[in-house]
Parts: sequence; C-alpha cells; structure tokens
Amino acid sequence: MSDSEEENFQAELPEWAQIQQKTFTRWCNQQLKPRNLVIDDLQVGLQDGVNLINLVELLTHQPSPTRFTKKPRIKMQKMENLGIGLKILLDDGIKLVNIGNTDIYEGNMKLILGLIWTLILHYQISMDSVGTAKETAVLLR
Repeated sequence: MSDSEEENFQAELPEWAQIQQKTFTRWCNQQLKPRNLVIDDLQVGLQDGVNLINLVELLTHQPSPTRFTKKPRIKMQKMENLGIGLKILLDDGIKLVNIGNTDIYEGNMKLILGLIWTLILHYQISMDSVGTAKETAVLLR
C-alpha cells in the first residue's frame, strides 16, 4: 500500500477504529518484543502470516506444530501461514467468529481488529485477572 493509499484508508476509518488500530498495534508490538519483531500497520503487518504465527507462539507459549514459510513470497504461502496461525488459535480454544485467512490477507480491518481484541481478551485480560494489570495500564496510556 502506498503512502497516499494508506492516508486515504486512514481517512476512511472512523476515529474509534483509528484509535483502536493504534492501541492494538502497540499491544501486538509489546507481545512481539522478545523476537525483535515490529508491526507498523496491522493491515499489512499480518498479511503474510509470519507475524501472526510469531504472536500466537508467544501468547500460547508453544511453538507452531506445523512448519511455516518464514519468508513467504507468493499468495499461497501467505495464505497457508495465516491458516496455520488461525488453526493454532482454534486448537488453543479461541473461538474465531467470521474471520479466515482471506480476511487477514485482504486487510479487512474490522475483522483484524476483532481478532486482536479476541487475543487481548483471552491472553491478556484473562491473565491479568490472575496476575497484575500493569502491562494493560501501560498500553492504555
């Protein structure tokens, strides 16, 4: 996506979605920090599935049970990676509603935000209720 296309897309998003996108991107980056990975834009940063798989591995504390393409070049490899990431979540008991690998690959922002919110609820907030909410408080500043 070029800079002008990204600016046009950002202008199309309602203000709440832009705020949510920034907050969720920050949360993802906080989780990905141990692997020195950074997502600048959720819409593009999850598209090849590599960041999604890394995020899911870190959240579940389990390596991917399936080998994945670390540097996908073609659509099929990216779609396969996304499918692997989503399957790990399903196997971990996450209920995914109305989202598939195509939605993430095509950059459906509402569904991507919904997915990240589901991850936050399951892995962050449920863990915080047992432990501490410090990390959540930092993200909401």
